[in-house]
Amino acid sequence: MDNYTKADLEDREAQLSSRTNVISKSFITDLWMKVLNRAIDDIVLYTIMRENDVPLKQEDLEFEASAHGFLFDDDYRIPVDDYKIAIFCECGWTTVKQMSFFSSGKCKCPNCHIMQDEKETDYRILEGQKIKEISLSELLGTWNIDDIKGFRVGVRKRVLELIKSKKHTADVRAAAKNKKDMYMNKTTENVQPPSEEELTEFDKGIIRVLDDIKVLLMAKNRKYGNSATNPVRAFSKASAQEQIKVRIDDKISRLVRSTTKEDDEDVIQDLTGYLVILAAIQNGYIK
Repeated sequence: MDNYTKADLEDREAQLSSRTNVISKSFITDLWMKVLNRAIDDIVLYTIMRENDVPLKQEDLEFEASAHGFLFDDDYRIPVDDYKIAIFCECGWTTVKQMSFFSSGKCKCPNCHIMQDEKETDYRILEGQKIKEISLSELLGTWNIDDIKGFRVGVRKRVLELIKSKKHTADVRAAAKNKKDMYMNKTTENVQPPSEEELTEFDKGIIRVLDDIKVLLMAKNRKYGNSATNPVRAFSKASAQEQIKVRIDDKISRLVRSTTKEDDEDVIQDLTGYLVILAAIQNGYIK
């Protein structure tokens, strides 16, 4: 590609991709406002990760540095989205359009006359486009914003507000989960199994299935040498719990693709067994 590397292509596509709008839904049609929102969102994300002692990968550090540079460094410049895209309409018509930060992000198909949003439509960036660069101050100038210092003060304030909001949301969710767990534990503790005389047809059916699964799991565990919770690791280093989850995914995939009743019954039995093992591991009943 002439002056157009794969990284440039990915960067352009990232700018067109749908991102959470953290400032206002009214800016959804402005592509460059989404870029600003993305930078703010990234700073908030990585700040929270650091505070929670979550290790950052090299790519995380690069995203974080890019976000800080764009918002707070006068000399930091990024490529502008000034290029041509081919927009593919559902009617089969292809429209070529110049894309820039001045564009509205909307276009009308000349064939079916339906208004389209290129961010939500199948498109392809045309090769050989000249890449331009722009700084934050130049970008703000296109919106007649001269007070870049005041803008950055507002950005810092917004970052702090978002961090506080996300922490509050996390605390509320944690409290709700703890309350639910306490309720479930309390409910389980107070539940008494029915007597033999009180068993209903439903109760007997559940007991029969669980007894079958119990016998199957114990027999397989003896036959295969505790391979479910202590697998032989020739290649994979994943934990036993993660490997159980992989087996569950595989069984669900087989269940979706199965074509016979016999296949369904075998897969459901195996899937139920793996879910029981997973529950036992997560509850600490199996080490």
